[in-house]
Amino acid sequence: MCNYERYEQKLNNLNITEKQKSFLDRLDEAINKHVNENETELTAIATTLNLHPSKLRRDIKAATGITPSHYISFKRFGKVLEMMRESTHYSMAEIAERCGFADHAHFTHSFRRMFDTTPLHYKKQWQLSQIS
Repeated sequence: MCNYERYEQKLNNLNITEKQKSFLDRLDEAINKHVNENETELTAIATTLNLHPSKLRRDIKAATGITPSHYISFKRFGKVLEMMRESTHYSMAEIAERCGFADHAHFTHSFRRMFDTTPLHYKKQWQLSQIS
């Protein structure tokens, strides 16, 4: 099981209050907004949510049980997977740029850490799974 699947499993099994769910929904919107702007730093997200970065860190950890940086990475990679699956015309460099990675090398390194494989190999495997 790769790191992404571990986070996904953990987040799918959360026992959270309505208030925490509402917070996570707002947080996800802010992350998506900033991913598209290539600015997924915690301070930018905190500003969007009108929270102090320290309060945001505590709230993310309390609601999800994972660190803010891991949560943001999970959401960024969710966007990566969405782009890989929805269209074959995006290059890996385009996906990296649109999902807020500094450069293609950083994207590939981070992807490998999250999925235990390269982005290109993952995409090819996913495409093959859709054929069968």
